[in-house]
Amino acid sequence: MYQHHQQAIAAITAKLQTREDVLGVIIGGSVAHGYASETSDLDIMLVLSEADYERALGSYEVGFFETESTPYEGGYVDGKCVSVDYIRQVAAAGSEPAKFAFKDAWVSYSRIEGLDELVAAASAYPSARQDENLARFYAQFETWKWYYYEGLKRNNLLLMDYSRTNYAYFAGRLILTLNGMLFPSYKWFLKELERAPRKPDGFMQLMKGVTEQRTAEPIEALYASLMDFHRWSSSDKHWSVQFMLDSQLNWLDGNVPILDL
Repeated sequence: MYQHHQQAIAAITAKLQTREDVLGVIIGGSVAHGYASETSDLDIMLVLSEADYERALGSYEVGFFETESTPYEGGYVDGKCVSVDYIRQVAAAGSEPAKFAFKDAWVSYSRIEGLDELVAAASAYPSARQDENLARFYAQFETWKWYYYEGLKRNNLLLMDYSRTNYAYFAGRLILTLNGMLFPSYKWFLKELERAPRKPDGFMQLMKGVTEQRTAEPIEALYASLMDFHRWSSSDKHWSVQFMLDSQLNWLDGNVPILDL
């Protein structure tokens, strides 16, 4: 860790522990993950009481930002408010990006007994869903490959580009899931894939080909590589059925991506 990040952590922790409503401070983000550059900001979580957290949610004041504690040019502290119950919910049923926010994180200040253990539990990989997720991500991988060719047939560059991006993401999701690694959302996706020990030879280069070229060759090269590497689904249902359930009928459960609202 850079010395100026250590200084920023000490400064913001000392500042926040004087606030009566702050019960704990958790250090996360690129500094915690080991991905920080010299100019990286400092990501933190402020642990509030349940009542204060509900008030913060209701008033849209769940974010935190300041620059006074970062003694380097362009530095700032970026944070969000959480509560103990929220952390428990992440541990029990949180999305992988929600869990990844707690991965490698540590507590710099706490008035809550057992907060360190709660943070560790929140970042545990959801192994009970691993096989199910492999089947679901495989269905997405196949479907977005199909959509790419639909765009190619129609010379629809928007559909081609959108499909290539999703195709690459779900190729990566398959690899992360096979390795029992959390999906970090988009910013650190490639970094985490680089860390994955089990993946096809040249996988990162194949991913780069898909994201940088609009032709079919890299699509097929990545596909062949993954199909030769592992059997991704043992389901007797066609992958299109799983895609329909996850991406076309999902509104029935109220879990609708914002793009589809």
